[in-house]
Amino acid sequence: MASGNKSAVELMNEYDKKFSNFKKAGKQHKDIKSLILSKWGLAGLVLIIVIILAVILLIIFLVAYLRLFSFLPSIMTLFN
Repeated sequence: MASGNKSAVELMNEYDKKFSNFKKAGKQHKDIKSLILSKWGLAGLVLIIVIILAVILLIIFLVAYLRLFSFLPSIMTLFN
């Protein structure tokens, strides 16, 4: 049967059949925590938290380092 001859109900049924797998996959992992725990377990969750903290600390130290060297020229003029 050509797609032009199908009723709206038949088209909706085909749509539901095609996309039901995507709906099921979305219901299995409602949030990122359950997705991480299901794939890598607790070690994966801890690893991701450690990586996030390391990136935050790296940014903090980088900002502190850049601020230190931006104030050095003004400090040097005080001693001259």
